[in-house]
Amino acid sequence: MAEEQTTAPQETQVEKFNLDAFKRHYSNDETVDAIKWLWEHFDATEYSFYDAVFQDNADLKGNAVFMSCNLIGGFFRPLENLHKSAFASAVVLGETSDQEIHMLWLFKGTELPKDITTQDLGIPMAERFTFTKLDVSNEENKKLINDYLLWSDPIKGKKFQDGKIFK
Repeated sequence: MAEEQTTAPQETQVEKFNLDAFKRHYSNDETVDAIKWLWEHFDATEYSFYDAVFQDNADLKGNAVFMSCNLIGGFFRPLENLHKSAFASAVVLGETSDQEIHMLWLFKGTELPKDITTQDLGIPMAERFTFTKLDVSNEENKKLINDYLLWSDPIKGKKFQDGKIFK
């Protein structure tokens, strides 16, 4: 009779936060419920939030809001590789005659991904935006993240006009 070989069960690392699950919650649930799920599961050792501010906001003066939203779509287009590892809420803020583009990015990892920092994509995001990493243990940063996700009015003290989601 052959000896039965037993192997110890291998430990599998269970991911605390699943980005795809968050995207499903954000798309299908009430936003407040998706945010609640986010904070119950978020793992700051594996994911990071960044606040990104468009550096050429002065060039948006006089634009129709839809034109600024189209510009956001243009920024998103070359970032196809990030769909599995990133999420963004991009918003147009301010008065119609004095608009600004701001983005909240959620990335897998704790640093900006190379798809954001490389210039090979035709739209060098890191050169067009100022990125600030958000400390999620800071309540003001958590409120800002929530405001971006809720499309609150106001965000950063500025009137919310419109937005786009990258998922």
